Amino acid sequence: MNQRPEPTTFIAITPTMRQLIENVVEDLMLLLDEIDGDVDCEDEAPRFAAGDTPAP
Repeated sequence: MNQRPEPTTFIAITPTMRQLIENVVEDLMLLLDEIDGDVDCEDEAPRFAAGDTPAP
């Protein structure tokens, strides 16, 4: 219980890897738009500050 956790290993984010991540995020947003049929749905979602919890 008093042992230190293993150190976290970080990887370098190359421009190519960054572009791949951006493409995946964009593709996922397009998928959500296809599923829910509302292109602007994410703009209407309530925003919460850090530590806020949505009402049940």
